[in-house]
Amino acid sequence: MQIRKTMFLIIVALLLIMVIAAPAMAAKPSAPPGKTITGGSFWAGSTTGSYAYSWIATHPIYYPEEKEGVSPPTAAGEFGNTYGRNIRELSFDEMQASNVTLQGTVTMRDIGPWEETSYFEVGLGGSLNSWHQHFGSLDGSVYVIFLANNQGGYNIHVQDYATHYPGSGAVYSTMGTPGDDPVPPATFHFVVRFDLDNRLAYLTVDGVSVDPVSFGKTILAPDGVMTEEVFDVPIGVFAGMVSTDTDNTGRVSMSALKVKM
Repeated sequence: MQIRKTMFLIIVALLLIMVIAAPAMAAKPSAPPGKTITGGSFWAGSTTGSYAYSWIATHPIYYPEEKEGVSPPTAAGEFGNTYGRNIRELSFDEMQASNVTLQGTVTMRDIGPWEETSYFEVGLGGSLNSWHQHFGSLDGSVYVIFLANNQGGYNIHVQDYATHYPGSGAVYSTMGTPGDDPVPPATFHFVVRFDLDNRLAYLTVDGVSVDPVSFGKTILAPDGVMTEEVFDVPIGVFAGMVSTDTDNTGRVSMSALKVKM
């Protein structure tokens, strides 16, 4: 009789534990598919009068395999990345999220100083330096660029197309020994918030915030009218490396990239 009573009490206790634990188990934090892009590495460089590139992009900027190569196709150059298709399933539009935050850590090495250099970009929209837009010429693109400078350090800032550089107050810069080639390896943790409503980007590198940067260029639309880029279309996240370097193969490793909307 005592054994039965003890067994009954044990069963009741176990049921109570399961009932109490169920909400906690259901509330266990998780990373929904696509909200974190798996970490990996990129490399590109040692070109011969051309450029090499390698990038990955989430949906809807879809490629059957990782996008990589050299231009022109007949030029020599090293390129590649370690990413697979597990980073594809993420896209959003301005109706879903007016603010998008990207956060990660990158380590750069074998990066030559500007101008013949390899550099790394991570951002929203099209692809490296906005050279490619998936849907059309009006689709917006904005990104953080990491590149070596002539002071033996690195410059990190937000831009939205090639050659559109912000003021010095919006650039996170480090210094080293001028003339170093390649520039010594360095690791940076960055957080960037893109305000898609007001077209402002807020960048913090290693805990230091720089001036906000406005983005969204005015471009010539197919109808011949000067028109602002649009961000209320499906937008992906991309990261990648491009190189015009002739004597180094730049390499960048990136931690898992957190995407918050």
